[in-house]
Amino acid sequence: MFLFLFGVLSAEATTGLAWTWSVDQPVNYHLETVVETPRGQLWVAENNTVARTTRSMVRLEVSCAAEKASKSDWSVDCGIVSSNFSGRALPGEEDALKRILEQNEAHLQGKSVRLRMGADGRVKKLDLVGIDTKNSYLAVVFEQVRWMLRRAFTPMDLKLPKNGDDKDKKWRQRGSPLVFELAGGQGTAGGVALKHEVSVAKGNTARIVTKGRAAVAEGPSLEAGTNSMLRIKAEGSAQFNTEFGILDWAQIGTDADYGTSNFEGLGSLKPSQFSAIISRVSADGTRLEPVP
Repeated sequence: MFLFLFGVLSAEATTGLAWTWSVDQPVNYHLETVVETPRGQLWVAENNTVARTTRSMVRLEVSCAAEKASKSDWSVDCGIVSSNFSGRALPGEEDALKRILEQNEAHLQGKSVRLRMGADGRVKKLDLVGIDTKNSYLAVVFEQVRWMLRRAFTPMDLKLPKNGDDKDKKWRQRGSPLVFELAGGQGTAGGVALKHEVSVAKGNTARIVTKGRAAVAEGPSLEAGTNSMLRIKAEGSAQFNTEFGILDWAQIGTDADYGTSNFEGLGSLKPSQFSAIISRVSADGTRLEPVP
């Protein structure tokens, strides 16, 4: 599932690597994510419809408007223009899954995803807004949808170097990167190492490669299985536009397996992993697609 990365490194330091969202002009993005869950991911609807998938996908068209939330943070509201859910259901559950995913698309009409981003690009908070949380059963439905949206927006969680200058060196993303988040946000990460590096700088763009790993203690989640230790590897690439201070495109994916000391590791079913792509849509409707 890993993506091919650029292999030739730039010879000079790259400057202008700073998020500077425009507060006047919305930015349109196309997002896609695929989540593989060999052990099964549970989907429910408010009419007691239940289905399980071994693969789930969501495609989104969003329009993102930004404003300064504080001296150091951005608040970015990405209105959902359209959404499309699909999945590979377990045998006999195809019709139920179709109904559930169609309801998910209906629920997202008129909703938005709100990001709280640090000045360096770290996503500090990401939530689905405009939803009814009073109905406890519906809250479960929205939690599933929210997690898929967090997967879709994961490539946006790209920390840039201090003062926008990479000094011709790799830089580290600390904290809790979205790429290592488990289903439902249940899990404790330890030994996280996520680094970025400019591979090519040309004109007003810089291509960045990402590699990392983490050991995560799995907690209760939407996936079947018991608590265990996961080893997650992540790789990705992105093109940052230094003129506009935003992403042209980004892609990231994970590969995961159970620790050798876990009983689950003796089985044939791997833990969840995913890949995600985000592409900026230009004024004429064309996408700035990721390149290998």
